[in-house]
Amino acid sequence: DIKLLDIPETPETYEFSISNYDEKMGTVAVNCAKAGTYALVFADYEKDRLNDMKMEVSDFKAGLNNVPLPKELTISSGDKIFLWESIENIQPLCEAYTIKIE
Repeated sequence: DIKLLDIPETPETYEFSISNYDEKMGTVAVNCAKAGTYALVFADYEKDRLNDMKMEVSDFKAGLNNVPLPKELTISSGDKIFLWESIENIQPLCEAYTIKIE
């Protein structure tokens, strides 16, 4: 007799991270450890003072997500992008991504 063994699938593990801002495409690359609804916060700073902030709440898949920058917001060097679990729980899920535009 041949026995078939159930081999459990090994889920891919990802950390929550914001890995890239593509200025040309106007998108941000976000890695999510699990699918869910998250808030991506775009913080526009002027000389170390918060100038404007936009929050995009949307459903993310597990793995890599490319999220478009809000059209009404201009991002420049030194601005930051945060990933939050929810508006109520504003603890960041990963380190803030700081824009570095050459």
